[in-house]
Amino acid sequence: GGESRSNASERSRTRTHAMSITLEHRGKIPANASFGALSDFSGVSADSTDDRSAEEVTAAKEAVLEAEHAPFVQAILDGSLPTSVVVAAMGDAAEEVRDAALSVARAAVSGDAASGKSSDLLAALASAVDGEAGVASATRGKDLARGAVVALYGHLAATSLPADELAAREEALRRVLNALGSLGDDGCFVASRAAALLVDAVPEEQILSMVNEFTTKALAAEGDANARRAAAASVAGLLKGLGGDSVNSTGVTSATTAALSNKKDADARAGALALYAHCCLTAGRQFEPSAVTLAPVVFTMRGDANADVRHGAETAIAAVVKALPVTAMKLLAPALTAALEHKAWQSKVSALGVCGDLATRVPGYFMRTLPEIFPAFLETVFDTHPKVTAVAEAVMAPICRCVKNAEILGMLPLVMRAIRSPQSETEECLDRLMETTFVNSMDAPSLAVILPVIMRGLRERAMDIKKKAAVTCGNICALVDDVRDLTPFIPALEPELVKCEEHTHPDLRECASKAKESLLKGLGANGSAAEKKAGADFVSAALERGKASLVGADALTISYAAALGGWVIEMAPLRMPPSILANDVKLELQALLAAPKGADAAARDAWDEALVAAAQTAVLEYKGLDESALVSDEQKDYIVDLQGIILAFAGRVLLQRTNFSLERGKVYGIVGQNGTGKTTLLNRVAAKDIAGFPADVSVYYIQHEILSEKQETIVDFMVANVPEGVTKETVVNTLKEVGFDDVKMAATIQSLSGGWRMKLAIARAMLWDAEVLLLDEPTNHLDTAAIAWLSNYLKSLTKTTICLVSHDYDFLADVLTDVIHLHDKNLTYYPMGFRDFQSLKPEIVAALPSPDNAISKVASVGGGLNEVGGSSASLDKMGGIDETTVSDGRDSPAPKFAISSIGDNQPSHIKPIRFPDPGPLEGVKNRSKCIMYMKDVSFTYPGTTKQILTAANVKITQDSRAALVGLNGAGKTTLMKLLIGELSPDEGVGDVWQHHNLRLAYIAQHSMHHLEESINHTPLEYLQNRFYLGRDKEIAKRSSHNLSKEELAQSQERGAICEIIGRQERGKTLFYECRRAGRKENDTDWEPITSLQKKDEFVMKMVRNFDEKLKAMHSGMDLRPLTKEEVRLHLAEFGIDEDLAMGKIKRMSGGQKSRLVLAAAMWINPHIIALDEPTNYLDNDTLAALTKALSDFKGGVLTISHNKAFINELCNETWLVGDGVVKAQAIAGKEKKLSVAERRALKKGDGEDFSLTEAKDNKKLTSAERKAAKAAALAAKGPIKDAYHVRKH
Repeated sequence: GGESRSNASERSRTRTHAMSITLEHRGKIPANASFGALSDFSGVSADSTDDRSAEEVTAAKEAVLEAEHAPFVQAILDGSLPTSVVVAAMGDAAEEVRDAALSVARAAVSGDAASGKSSDLLAALASAVDGEAGVASATRGKDLARGAVVALYGHLAATSLPADELAAREEALRRVLNALGSLGDDGCFVASRAAALLVDAVPEEQILSMVNEFTTKALAAEGDANARRAAAASVAGLLKGLGGDSVNSTGVTSATTAALSNKKDADARAGALALYAHCCLTAGRQFEPSAVTLAPVVFTMRGDANADVRHGAETAIAAVVKALPVTAMKLLAPALTAALEHKAWQSKVSALGVCGDLATRVPGYFMRTLPEIFPAFLETVFDTHPKVTAVAEAVMAPICRCVKNAEILGMLPLVMRAIRSPQSETEECLDRLMETTFVNSMDAPSLAVILPVIMRGLRERAMDIKKKAAVTCGNICALVDDVRDLTPFIPALEPELVKCEEHTHPDLRECASKAKESLLKGLGANGSAAEKKAGADFVSAALERGKASLVGADALTISYAAALGGWVIEMAPLRMPPSILANDVKLELQALLAAPKGADAAARDAWDEALVAAAQTAVLEYKGLDESALVSDEQKDYIVDLQGIILAFAGRVLLQRTNFSLERGKVYGIVGQNGTGKTTLLNRVAAKDIAGFPADVSVYYIQHEILSEKQETIVDFMVANVPEGVTKETVVNTLKEVGFDDVKMAATIQSLSGGWRMKLAIARAMLWDAEVLLLDEPTNHLDTAAIAWLSNYLKSLTKTTICLVSHDYDFLADVLTDVIHLHDKNLTYYPMGFRDFQSLKPEIVAALPSPDNAISKVASVGGGLNEVGGSSASLDKMGGIDETTVSDGRDSPAPKFAISSIGDNQPSHIKPIRFPDPGPLEGVKNRSKCIMYMKDVSFTYPGTTKQILTAANVKITQDSRAALVGLNGAGKTTLMKLLIGELSPDEGVGDVWQHHNLRLAYIAQHSMHHLEESINHTPLEYLQNRFYLGRDKEIAKRSSHNLSKEELAQSQERGAICEIIGRQERGKTLFYECRRAGRKENDTDWEPITSLQKKDEFVMKMVRNFDEKLKAMHSGMDLRPLTKEEVRLHLAEFGIDEDLAMGKIKRMSGGQKSRLVLAAAMWINPHIIALDEPTNYLDNDTLAALTKALSDFKGGVLTISHNKAFINELCNETWLVGDGVVKAQAIAGKEKKLSVAERRALKKGDGEDFSLTEAKDNKKLTSAERKAAKAAALAAKGPIKDAYHVRKH
């Protein structure tokens, strides 16, 4: 009974700190993050946990290291050793403090303070060791201190006793081994290493005999835990001293294996676990192969029925986790999986504690175990035992945080919620995964974490969730850069996807098929998993070739060394120099494969050379390199050097495991086909969210011109948006350097043109002075002089690294020092200017996107662009156009383009755009008749005094194809906005008129911005919401149509016109039926348009809104069904397929959003299309398709563009805007012959009056037609009523 109570007390005491082996300060592990120390679950007492901060532990260690040697030596000699400060530190809770104390003690007994006192010190220490023999330590600290004293005695005996005094050295060895019997596990772990120092005093045969004797005692000591522990520690110490392959040659491994599997003898199992634990921590790496091999059995024995075995397993698990190097953590995965799947809850809790501890301490290495252990871990989350689920919940966060994919880490809380509560959170998590833009590769650990969410979605009953899961599965698999990472997940995912392929819904079947294809891309032609390029195979083959020099190496050790060396190779960063990697592999091989103890110098040298050769050979063959790769390359000054990056958008991989490197001070241009990811790459670099991006590198991104809705001056805006410390004076000087004068600096941003806004963005970038400057299409909106200035400025930034994207080849040729070619999901670097690159790779440049190349794809089927007539003659006299325009109009014919067709035979990657036929404009028979004009219009932006336009005159017909050209800030966009009604002329100055039945579509520079309000809707929903009730909500937002709150209130005043409900044409004048506030609904008035124009502005807004209603009726838009099928068919005409139409807008690329904006604008079947800078904001393929669609369009086209090729291909005249006026000139070769009436009017000198008269009287009828029209008017029953107005009776 006493023996039983003693054993129970010992188990309780030791259990208190057994798992703390893994928690001691190895770089300081926070106690609250170390899940092996949770007393509720592992049985470890809370008072054994070290709650000190890292700083406090470091301070304690420093204090010990500064301890004086002489007092410690004197304490040994006078017998007061237990009270010494150094001995107290030997029992500290922190291992680094204990190690420091033992180091100080060794230095003291070997240094000057002990000079001439070695014999006395050795005798005093021997007396101290003997005095404690047979007495158990009361606390863990006491046990650790006693073990350290024994270790100090062994050290002094080994260093002070002469090598030839074998008897004395053997006596010292036996004293150390005898002392182990009174120590606990912690003390034995410290003391048994001292035995290794004295092994050479005894013949090897006798040591082997002692090993066998102690091994037998360890495995057969019935009921005596102390005896088992002492024998196991003795075996470990002796094996450490023997070195080499003694673990296997002495039979310790085989004996331990047999005892662990002895189901009938609990003492044997407990002894084997003790032997395993002490060999792990004491015998060193020679036991590592055996430790890893036996680990699965050891981990599951934590659930043994016998208490001694469970305690032994706890100690053994802690020992192997602490002993293994971090490079070998991956090899523990089978053991962790076995324990997590074991039926005993103790095994699960223990394994979960280890997982949490490793995930906290070494997440980069532990994450590699996730693909193997995560399925078993998930089962523990829903385990029936409360302690298991509690620990699983506690360790879930650190385990999941091990993954390195930044995007998964960003949504980790949602992923964990979906894992915990799959019923309620799965769909939201799938939505988030589908919406995320990935810039980092998806590796096996990241896949393991999100696989449960996908699996749950595939198993849901709802078709929508199944579809989302299938799409997510396909997208995620597409992000995997190494198809071998998919192999572990195929058995689980493939059956679920096959079930989805058999679903009744065709959309789900299609998504599942695509996902399965993406999943199975890692399979070979025979359907088997692709052969894995395993590093272990290369190391094993290299060691086999050097076996002649490795005589005596154990087969198990060689196999394990190959596995570990191969894992080091596979884990190495892609850019690691082969010489450094080979050295790392060599170090692992040398630690495991030590030369035989009795080998001579020549044999040892040959042994080492064989290991070096094996490491180098394995690395070179794995990477496919020759020996020259071992020579170090010239070091370059990289400011950014990202290895193996990935770039993905909406499931499409744009870059796959390629390197992004920028040298300091260079100017890089990224070139490549549109849609390959150039702008997306710049976005991610600007965000600095690519894994490994240096946090201390400052980046500034000029993405587009500055936009602001605030009414503030440009100087005030800049002062508020520049780095702290930049003075107002510096801001003003910078603005002047860019070209701003005092007048422009006092203006608001809204008054600036697109070109000047881009200059303002450049000025702001100058003030930030970033180390890396990114520019996306910086020459957009800039005229020739501004581009020249920008080129000179960029070339002056010799200390700034610049990376830009541009389609302007002349600009690239002027500024680039290096070219980065983005193709086939890779980045290829060319250290040369753009012209040299063009000469070296002409085939690449010829295929690159540029506006010229885009236009070269656009001819109509069967030849060049069809001739378009109806040149709109200017109301001013014709004048020459200077060099800032597209063509001088006199010296050169219009250029011809050799172009392929886009239509039925377009390139497969270019989706065509097809505009609807606008149909006839009611009331206008001749397409050459004027339907919109501007006469003597002046315009000044509010808050400024400078007039943008002073006397602008233009005329537009249904055949017009006009391009607005001019310098930045000349007023091109202003002129277009005045024409369409977004702006109003200065009051009382000039006239802007458009036919009341004219339907006009306007695509602004920033037309995609209003999509931001609908990014969470699908394109189908966007069109349905925008055109609900048959009206375009975007038109209603224009200032010329939208009534303010004050105007609405004014319209409700008694007697004021509150609604327009009808319109009719009486002769040549339009009359509108008006309802007034305060009257009965049937009490209406008819008033002519001329009268309404003289009333308050809100009345004309009502008139315009009513005109829009009638236009919708005439176009059929009010009757056009907004059904899903109708909208899908319309979107398909613009290259938006069903998948895009049903997906969210925020997942669409820039080019796809451009197509959506075009599709929305064309829903009304417009007669005139106005486009502001389409070549700037459309990708190359969309621009090619748009140009083809515009060429085939049967209505009029107005465009603002600086691109000569685009204008010459599409337009027949240019409008030069400048000095407040507009000068129209036909493009050479596209002049239109004037009509007889026009020629007569010009001869009389009243060409302008003729044009305007014709514009308003554009129905030149015959006598018979006039009689018929009169009869029809008399027979009319009543005026046209508002189809939307419902009278109340």
